[in-house]
Amino acid sequence: MPTIKRNIIVKGSLQRPMTLDLYLSHPLKKAPLILYAHGFKGFKDWGHTHLLAYNLAVKGFHFAKFNFSHNGTSPENLMEITDLEAFKLNTYEKEIHDLHSIENYLVTHWKEYFSYIISMGHSRGGSMSLLYGAESNQVEKIITLGAPAKLDFAWSHAQPDDIRLWKEKGYNSVINSRTQQSLPVGFDLYTNFYSNEERFDILGQTSLHNKEIILFHGKKDPVVSEKNANMIFSAARRGSLYLLPQEDHVFGSKFIWDKNTLPHFYQKLLDILSPFVE
Repeated sequence: MPTIKRNIIVKGSLQRPMTLDLYLSHPLKKAPLILYAHGFKGFKDWGHTHLLAYNLAVKGFHFAKFNFSHNGTSPENLMEITDLEAFKLNTYEKEIHDLHSIENYLVTHWKEYFSYIISMGHSRGGSMSLLYGAESNQVEKIITLGAPAKLDFAWSHAQPDDIRLWKEKGYNSVINSRTQQSLPVGFDLYTNFYSNEERFDILGQTSLHNKEIILFHGKKDPVVSEKNANMIFSAARRGSLYLLPQEDHVFGSKFIWDKNTLPHFYQKLLDILSPFVE
């Protein structure tokens, strides 16, 4: 059985604590490490993720999943967004910083067991995985699940008055459709993006390296259209694109996932990734 180490505390952006789960393959040996990033309004224990981590560890990978420092959870409350002030202060720069911090922790403590890192993420976490993966010398492959191709998607169709009101108020509110909770998105997200526009240019950064990129996108995704996957694939120098006719944005999963088996798509994903450790 894999060795599982849960809720390790790692300091992230602004020294806020992040919780990390690490699944080590059995037998413990040098193998690729998958570093998984959750999406907007998500967290490391959402849905099927524990089963994905376990099954990939059984396949021979090491797997790390974690909570971003400003995703609104805390070490005391891992399954709910309760720290709205932290959530409001989140930016793309903080999330990329968090990924590098997790990498630094893992390389410092477990490097002897990692042959290389596979950066993997869902939705906005997939976008962050693309940007972090482009920056890190430890990353050789990048996997995205329903990832946006541009980080200004949240306001790209907003009217000037909407941006003005967002700036004047300091935040906008978005509704978590699952919980009906109102969540504040700070204007710092907007200003931080334009202060780092070249660094946050997913298509531009993707075109600069030769790392393998594997894109999965549901054709029934109502949140992020499949054209995003096509745009990323066109920018990539090397990669594969899987457009999945029956899949939605969460690839058949849900919160809470109480089954003992993975959703159908993720069972296929195990087979697609298996050659990386053979």
